[in-house]
This record gives sequence, C-alpha cells and structure tokens, in this order.
Amino acid sequence: MRLRPERFERYLAFLSSLLPIGLLLSTVSLFSSALLAALILFVPEFQAPAQAQSKESVDCKPSNDKKYQGYIIRQTALNQGSVTTYLCPTCWVLKTAIITVAGDHEKDTVVAYTRATNKYLSDSLQKGMKRFSGFRRGGDFAWGPPKKIGQTKWHDEDVVIVERKGRRTDLHTKNDVIITEKLLYATRFKLSKAYEMVAFSLIDVDCSYGLPLRIERMASSKNPRYCTLRPVVVQDTLSIKKMTFKASDFAVPRGLVKVKTEIDLFSNDEGAAFDPAGADLRSKARKLNMPVD
Repeated sequence: MRLRPERFERYLAFLSSLLPIGLLLSTVSLFSSALLAALILFVPEFQAPAQAQSKESVDCKPSNDKKYQGYIIRQTALNQGSVTTYLCPTCWVLKTAIITVAGDHEKDTVVAYTRATNKYLSDSLQKGMKRFSGFRRGGDFAWGPPKKIGQTKWHDEDVVIVERKGRRTDLHTKNDVIITEKLLYATRFKLSKAYEMVAFSLIDVDCSYGLPLRIERMASSKNPRYCTLRPVVVQDTLSIKKMTFKASDFAVPRGLVKVKTEIDLFSNDEGAAFDPAGADLRSKARKLNMPVD
C-alpha cells in the first residue's frame, strides 16, 4: 500500500507536532529521577527510616541471644538411666529421663518440668531447695561417714577418691552384707548448694567433694551368695565437653502449664501420679533379678 503525496505530508506534520511533547516528558522524567537521587543522598529525613531499622537490628537483640560458656556432661546412673548436666558459672541444668531442673543464680530462680505431664514449677532458689529436699525417696542404704583415701587421674581428669561403707535397709538382703562404695570426684567443677541438693534428691549422689564422675560398689558377707566378684558401676561418665549455651537451653520449653505444687507437677489430667525417683523402673529391675541401686 502506497501513500499519496498529500497524505504523506500530513502524516509527517502530525509526527512533528508530537515531538515537543515527547521531549518534554523525557525532560520531566530525567529531572524527577535526579531530584529523587539528590533527596536520598543529601536530605536526612529521607535517611531516617533506614537508620532506625539498622539500629533496631543491632542494638535491640532479644534477651535469649545471651550466650553462656560452660560444660555439657553426659552420664549414666543405675537408678535413672541417662543423666545430662549443663554447668556454667551462674546457671546449670540437670536432666534425667523423667524430670529436668534448671537453676539460675543471677535471676534467683529454679524451675522443674517434666514431659510426662507437660507441666512445670518455678521457685526462688531458697524455696526450691526446700521443695526438692522432699523429692528424695527413702534411701536403700544406711551409710557411714565418707573418707578421702587418695587422688589419681581418670580420663585426663584430676580426681579424688572417696570411700564409704554401709548396709542395705530393704528386706531383699541380709543385714550382715556390707556395701563398700568408691567414688571418683572431679574437683575443678564449682557446684552450688542448690545443684548439690537437686543432685542428691534426684539421682542420690553426694556432691560435697565435687562432681561425681564414677561410683562403684562392692558387697561383702559371710555368705558367699551375697558377695560381688567385681564392682557394680552405679554411675559413670560418658563425656565432658566445653559448650556454648543459649539462654533458651536453660528456659522452660513452650507449651507447658505452670503449676503450684510437686503433686500437680507429677499428676496427669486424670489425677494419676508417678514416682519421680523411678519406683516402676526399680520394680521391673527386681523382677528381672537385676541390681537396683
């Protein structure tokens, strides 16, 4: 299709009339871009939102970002199974298969929770020590005074050796059976009185000489049937590692319900309760003719 000369001339005239408008729009667009760039670079008000966001991300960190340097200690206990301890200068955690207890000396708090009922308790350290003293079941042994008998190296740890003798108080053994217990303590770990009380109540260990790393028992009697040929390991240490902990490692997990008494802590919604010291486990062990302490 070919345009006639008079139409072609009118088409060119129309395009020429549009050219100033296009140039004007291009000029306005370039001016607007330059003005916006200048405002961002030189006007403080346009920089304030970015500065506020940066300051919030750097200076307003949540409290749970706090870090703690310490040790994680994994052990096994005959009457509790797996036991894990977090030890830091100002806080600690003691975990067993049934209950977890955490103490914070900066906040003066001790909390205990169990996944068996998804409940927790919270007290001051002083009140918590009194409460946990009642957690301990009646002992199966009547021990004499402990005696330090030496010191040695055990898995690269400097330990002191403590010995004590006692008798069983239950009805499953004869009264003439003497139990000799040997304990290896690591003295470099500083334990608080609150931790010592909780450890004594939950896993039945004496921490007065330090952190118990290994506990062995031997039985002697006039009747050979009640004598042990080799030591029975009551508690053993699997590993000791340096660790950087987060604040959340010492906090109660989300979703747990706060209660006021230890009875509520160990009671489910139907009102049934269980023994935090593991009486069911000990009962099953006795039926299988296994050592229970």
